[in-house]
Amino acid sequence: MSLVTAVPFGLGIRDTLKHKDVTADEFGDGLSTDFGGGRKARERSAELEQYEAELKAEQLEREAQSAKRVAQLDQLFGVKPAQMGALLDGIVLGTGAGSFQPEDVRRRIENASRDGYISVMFDADATSLNGVDVTVNGDSDDCEKLGEKLADAWGRATNGAWLDPATHQRATFDQDSCKLHFDRYLEPTDWVARLPLDKVGASADKVAEQVGSADFDDERGYWNQPGLRFGIGDTKLEAYVAKGKLIGFKATVKSDFDSMLAVRDALSAKLKAQPKKQAEATDDYGDYSDANVWEWKRRVPVTLEQIDTDRFSVLVGKMPWD
Repeated sequence: MSLVTAVPFGLGIRDTLKHKDVTADEFGDGLSTDFGGGRKARERSAELEQYEAELKAEQLEREAQSAKRVAQLDQLFGVKPAQMGALLDGIVLGTGAGSFQPEDVRRRIENASRDGYISVMFDADATSLNGVDVTVNGDSDDCEKLGEKLADAWGRATNGAWLDPATHQRATFDQDSCKLHFDRYLEPTDWVARLPLDKVGASADKVAEQVGSADFDDERGYWNQPGLRFGIGDTKLEAYVAKGKLIGFKATVKSDFDSMLAVRDALSAKLKAQPKKQAEATDDYGDYSDANVWEWKRRVPVTLEQIDTDRFSVLVGKMPWD
């Protein structure tokens, strides 16, 4: 009897073992690795592939945006040296201060600068437009690319400047600020001709009226005129006034050494006299320097003084510190 009851009991144990679900708790962590690790690895692999795809898409987008920005640089400059590009087409230096920017040009510049990548500023006084600044607000690679484009289109700059002799327009590029500047320049003879050499002793009010854009008070007056050949910026003039009369002035400009020598020769021709070069010159601290100083001894004295390698002044008449 006991044998009969034992057989079904054994079969029941066998069936129970056959149909019972296997769990990780019963067989240890190793089974979890065998049955679930593959799925998790596949999930991690899929996530990694998606992440890499997103990175690649972002990189492609950045490259596309960069290429689009760099393409915008071509509209900043023209084919000829110092020529403005398509963005500034219609802007003419020297035009009246109230009419230099036609409406269609204004809209074009506004649209191009809307995203902030390119900005345009105008240098205008009470009478005319004197200069235009175009700044690229990108990274150093963009500035380097613009410099390369300018060199490819215009050739190598001389003393940092490109000139258009036909229009007397000049362009300079400052890579540190990523700024392309357009202005006008004068040849040495014309530069000397614009100096008020014969106005010393005249009424300061009349001189201010003739200059047009000067800012005069009882003691001094200030105005600008175009720069000189291969240089940067305008010529800065400072006049000295006493009892309502112009007693002297100083004109300072940045330009190359050869242009300074050409100004010296143009002054000699204008004054019909040769200058005397000082044997020794002193700098602002009273120390002896290698700067060149030439003097024309006359009733109204004239001095040409080299300040540094690319800047000099012409001093005419009485100076306040004399």
